[in-house]
Amino acid sequence: MSVRHAIGVFDYQTKTFTLIAGSTSYGFRDGQFSNVKFHYPVALIFLDIHTLLVSDQYNHRLRVLDLTTNLSISICSGEYSLADGNFSSCSLRYPVGLLVIGDKIYVGDYQRIRIKEGMYGFFTFILS
Repeated sequence: MSVRHAIGVFDYQTKTFTLIAGSTSYGFRDGQFSNVKFHYPVALIFLDIHTLLVSDQYNHRLRVLDLTTNLSISICSGEYSLADGNFSSCSLRYPVGLLVIGDKIYVGDYQRIRIKEGMYGFFTFILS
């Protein structure tokens, strides 16, 4: 089975893979993990013990996965563009790399590095 469009956990002790969110088919959908769709999620980082940030490359978005509520929420519009703006109007092109330092997100996308500040206020508002 190929799992290119999903996020999962591999347990080294039991040698098992457990799907968390997404499926074997690509697309775009936010919401409950059982319904979420990705199109090549390529990088992920923990923002805290209960929150993952995922770069969803071909959907041109960042996705916030709340492991407590099992919800996925998008950052940026999904348009294939390089517009700056707030978390709902900004746009990305093929985001691949992620780094978080303080309250800044560094995103590698289409031959440049983008910086988004003030992320913790956003996540607190969206995920609460």
